[in-house]
Amino acid sequence: VAFGSGAASLLSHLALSLAEEGDAVLIPAPYYAAFDADLNIIAGCIAVPVHSSNPSIGPTPDDLENAATLAELKGLRVRL
Repeated sequence: VAFGSGAASLLSHLALSLAEEGDAVLIPAPYYAAFDADLNIIAGCIAVPVHSSNPSIGPTPDDLENAATLAELKGLRVRL
């Protein structure tokens, strides 16, 4: 269980705890635009949007795999 002052705070704490500077973090899109800056400035991570084939149910394992593959092709290491 984690407590924070909002989703951005919790996401930053998660990235600080589990990722390293320069790592990619997969985030279901659409998401709050400030997550990009928060992750980069606070944790040094790069937000990678995951576009869902069916947004009403969220990303599928295939959607996550596709986003991770595209990030890795760009030279990013996906951690979250």
